[in-house]
Order: sequence, then structure tokens, then C-alpha cells
Amino acid sequence: MLIPSTPELCVLKALWRQAPLSAREIHEAVEEELAWSFSSTRKTVERMMEKQMVAQHVRHGVQVYEAFSTKSKRWPPTPTTSARASWNWTHHFQ
Repeated sequence: MLIPSTPELCVLKALWRQAPLSAREIHEAVEEELAWSFSSTRKTVERMMEKQMVAQHVRHGVQVYEAFSTKSKRWPPTPTTSARASWNWTHHFQ
């Protein structure tokens, strides 16, 4: 089961609120909470793509990102929920 780090979860929440978003739009959504540079946001998104947390698409000539899965309303997971949803870690987040 893949559990996102705090910055990754912040990015996912931005994408769950409004997707697709460009890297710049993601940065604008998380910069106040994370207090870091655009390059840090960009690197986090790249790592999240490697982990298959987000997908990248080209829309109107701009690279945009979307979360692979939707969020869930159950956190923390119960053992039964965790076992059933281990194939999709986002079932655990509010």
C-alpha cells in the first residue's frame, strides 16, 4: 500500500478539488501551505508520476496533471478496509 507524504497529499488534495491542473496551478494551490519553490512542487509532481499517483496529459498544448484515483471518505482505514483497498491507496483519504 502506497501512502503519500504530507507534500504529496497536499498536491493530491489540490487535484481532487480541481483537475486537471498545470504544474504552475498546482504550485499556486499548495505554495502557501508548503512554503516552497516552484521547482520543489515540480519535482514532487514528477516523483508522484513515477509512483503512479498522478497522470500527465497534454491539453491545449499545456501539460496538465490529474490524480489517478479519487479520494475516499474513510480515514483511518480499518483492517478490513485496508485489505480490500490495498490495490488503491486513495481509498483511505478524506
